[in-house]
Amino acid sequence: MYSHGTLIDDSLEGEALTAPANIRQTPQCHSFVTAGRIEFLTDSTHELAGQTVDLPDWPYA
Repeated sequence: MYSHGTLIDDSLEGEALTAPANIRQTPQCHSFVTAGRIEFLTDSTHELAGQTVDLPDWPYA
């Protein structure tokens, strides 16, 4: 997270699950952000499911 353009923390508490109202439908993204990396859980329905990747640079920081 950034405050006035300065990185103050690269982790978020909890998890994010984004999906339509009916969770059985696609698309679905289930992830954690920790230490500057995004962990996409295996129940995600996209090509990054089951992978952990670096957070991309944020040009607006």
